[in-house]
Amino acid sequence: MKTTRVAIFSMLVLISSAGVSFACSCEFKTPLEQLAESDLVVVALVVAVEEHPQENGAIVVRARVEVADVWKGTQNPLLVVETTVFGSCDLSLVPGTKYLIYGLSANGSEDLFTTHECMRTRTADEAAADIQQLGDPLYTLTPVEQATWGAIKSIFR
Repeated sequence: MKTTRVAIFSMLVLISSAGVSFACSCEFKTPLEQLAESDLVVVALVVAVEEHPQENGAIVVRARVEVADVWKGTQNPLLVVETTVFGSCDLSLVPGTKYLIYGLSANGSEDLFTTHECMRTRTADEAAADIQQLGDPLYTLTPVEQATWGAIKSIFR
């Protein structure tokens, strides 16, 4: 009888915890450490997002961004930032939102970068303390005309 109760209790615990997700666990570096390890550190506006489902269940998200401020990296005002949505450390990139982006160059590219939540990438509002610690940007770029997006359109194909 006791064995039956233990088995039922164990099943209830398993069933009740099936939908529970666990928080992302990152060992964040300081903003200056992440700056040193990144190829790109910018504040940029996400203007468009494309999702590309993968066979393993992950989703590769490519966001077209207009760069406003640059602490490190290219002076190209138009970039593509890629992140993979899979597991508990998902990074959402929402069109119309400004982000502080810490990125790594994808295959040496100067206009395609990868990032994820554990690299400290977050909305500019959430990253106000990071931006303050980074100090003045090296460059501030002017807004880009929509027609110039044709220059990097091939990245999305």
